[in-house]
Amino acid sequence: MRAWRYGPLGVALVAAPVQAATCKGQIAFLHHVMAVVDRETADAVAGSDLLRRHASLELRTTAMAGKPAWTGRYINMTHNYLELFGPGDSGDGSPVGSIGLAIGGDAPGVTERIGEGLDRVGFDVDRRLARRTLGGRDIAWFASVRVKHAPAPAPAPDGPPAINAWAVEFQPEFFAAPEAARAPSLGTQDTVSRRRYLASAYAGSPFSDIGGVTLAIGKASYDRDILPLLAAAGFCLRETRGGVEASGGEATIRIRFVEPAATGLERVDFVLSTSAKSRTVLRLGRSTLRIGPGRTARWRFDRR
Repeated sequence: MRAWRYGPLGVALVAAPVQAATCKGQIAFLHHVMAVVDRETADAVAGSDLLRRHASLELRTTAMAGKPAWTGRYINMTHNYLELFGPGDSGDGSPVGSIGLAIGGDAPGVTERIGEGLDRVGFDVDRRLARRTLGGRDIAWFASVRVKHAPAPAPAPDGPPAINAWAVEFQPEFFAAPEAARAPSLGTQDTVSRRRYLASAYAGSPFSDIGGVTLAIGKASYDRDILPLLAAAGFCLRETRGGVEASGGEATIRIRFVEPAATGLERVDFVLSTSAKSRTVLRLGRSTLRIGPGRTARWRFDRR
């Protein structure tokens, strides 16, 4: 196997034997993972009291200016979060199996640095500013960058799974809005941080962060949408058998290459804030969540 070390500009710097090390110069990390799961699983997650004992589970409908509202099931943690939809809940018609991968930094300007890195190596960059309705007014919510493509047909419930990848940066205007009810900043490097965004929603549950995520996607989609962002953010990328592993910082992102129709979220690995003395197994629809023993939990999703 080979390992590619990418600098913040997305340029391959080294092809060398794999070594376990945190990447130098990494400017963004896992922000959140989105997935559309089957209705049975989505309803089981929403109704599980046992899951609430272990995770800061939030059910929320969000209104965004100019777009249909969406209803998600959120597992909120200290630096990142998991967002699950049932069929028809995402607001854009995305079918079961659709996934979204967001990376982000904790200081102002990181997202624009990623965009500039993509510019320099020849990608067309899609820059957006999302606005959210709070207190009867629309305010700046987050800025994002992603690789620009020709307009695609709108997702359809009976169509192929959709894949989206982007870099996210929350905006000072959002944090300043009283209705946002976000935690105060801890300093100049915390003004738009993931910690600040999640602090009010994370209730100190045992699930403290995502330590790893495994996504099944087509190789062409990875090369087109995900690879450029991970490389520009400074992740270390290495080939695995049938896929890629992106490491560096808090979470490892694993990609398994499949036929496009088989796209979907396969697994989420969590870091626990305290050690579990024994194993707890929760069957949530077509998924299985195993918590402990020790300081890890693993959630597997089955689309069969």
